[in-house]
Amino acid sequence: MLSPHGLDRLRGVARVDRRTKNLIKRLSPGDLAIIDHVDLDALAAQGLVDAGVAAVVNAQPFISGKYPNRGPGVLATAGIPMYQFPDPTLAKEIKDGAWLVVDEAGMLYQSDRPIGSLIAWDDFKIATCTAAARANLGSELEHFARNTLQYLDSEKDLLLDPTDVPPAGNLKIAGRHAMVVVRGEGYKEDLGLLRSYIADVKPVLIAVDGGADALLELGHKPDIIIGDMDSVSDTALCCGARLIVHAYVNRDGDQDRLDIRDVRS
Repeated sequence: MLSPHGLDRLRGVARVDRRTKNLIKRLSPGDLAIIDHVDLDALAAQGLVDAGVAAVVNAQPFISGKYPNRGPGVLATAGIPMYQFPDPTLAKEIKDGAWLVVDEAGMLYQSDRPIGSLIAWDDFKIATCTAAARANLGSELEHFARNTLQYLDSEKDLLLDPTDVPPAGNLKIAGRHAMVVVRGEGYKEDLGLLRSYIADVKPVLIAVDGGADALLELGHKPDIIIGDMDSVSDTALCCGARLIVHAYVNRDGDQDRLDIRDVRS
């Protein structure tokens, strides 16, 4: 199928999700990923690369200018085209599973119906926006410091009052090494380098949220999973690890997912 212009640059099935980390789990090679992710981070971008997407179309700017972010560079290095909707509301018109075409002029079609002309993010645009973000970094760091001090003042009781530490059950921790795993940029390479250490020393494996799935991917079962559990798969929640839920003040947790196990928060 060609676009009405006869120039068919990209074609593929649309996969849509407001949360990039959820979308990555449903992607197949050749899909067009429709995301809503301002300041795309390197970890999410690498997930899109690993999924083999044909292109990424973002409802938000890949780089907003608030701070430098490496996600667009990761996609560009992998040769994955990036586009932005000129109006974020256009993303709502894209149906998950629909057939999309992007022609050479940057026009997006859904089942032969034109949706709108997309903004291409090429190397020049990425470099220009990154330079502007670096210039703005001082201002953002000052704002971050002020915001942090405000939170410290309003939530000082959390830091100063005694903390009730949940029991570890039958898990023996005293006298053992402990290894904390966070699923951040380059986590697969880092864990790969630590394979021998994990096998020889057998440390207590403490996973923070999605770090549990990172361990399971490499054949290791976490002993403890700690966090608000918003980035943990159901498989990880049911793997037998001790779950310690970080409860937010004045905010309910994701109790529906946690009900699959008896959880002490």
